Amino acid sequence: MPDDDARDDSGEAEDVDPAFYAKGGVSLSEEERVALGDLHSKRVLVLGAGNGEDALSLLNLGAEVTVVDEVEAMVEAKALAQAAHQPVRFVEGSPSSIPAAVRSGGFDAVYSGFGGLDWVPDLDAWAEGIRASLEAGGALVVYDEHPFAFMVAPDDGRLGIGASYFGPEGDEDDEDADEPNWTLGDIVTALGSHGFHIQSLLEFHESERFATVLDEMEDVPEDYLAYVPGVFLLAATKLA
Repeated sequence: MPDDDARDDSGEAEDVDPAFYAKGGVSLSEEERVALGDLHSKRVLVLGAGNGEDALSLLNLGAEVTVVDEVEAMVEAKALAQAAHQPVRFVEGSPSSIPAAVRSGGFDAVYSGFGGLDWVPDLDAWAEGIRASLEAGGALVVYDEHPFAFMVAPDDGRLGIGASYFGPEGDEDDEDADEPNWTLGDIVTALGSHGFHIQSLLEFHESERFATVLDEMEDVPEDYLAYVPGVFLLAATKLA
């Protein structure tokens, strides 16, 4: 499971080997690859740069990859792409609303990776930007932390209800609230109202690639943690 906090003296992630991606490596899970389908010669838009592994994985699956994110958020991903000698296109802009430069309707797929929904202030603007970026019949794949996982909290070695599924109560401007912005219902409804057909919505208790809020509950036995979904994978198609 990648440790995003592991850095060497240059500030780069120590556990990301550019040679792995230079040689065609792919870190996406099998479920993500199935949801994305055949990407050979397809144009894929990645919402959020992360550390660059998602973009390089998609490129190594045969796609032409464009990443959209804020300038300061693309530094690590650009460094990895350069070190791996891989041709990823980077476009400055907000991945939560998508800049006009990539709203061409020319992409075959859009991929939103882990933690991407944390930065979305308006689901309607997010869904509309994705719709405008895709060709008719284009695919959207969202792989992210499950909002239900934020409900539970350790309770004497087991799990109890620690927060509302429907978001922070009281001060809605509390940026430190350890709760998701959206429910699954919010996400599915926004996509449906902007011309998407939901093909599948898979739920898993853990991620092969990322630590979830559940992984922080070290005092809770695995048997109990397995009762709660920690990750979801949504696949949708833009209707004609």
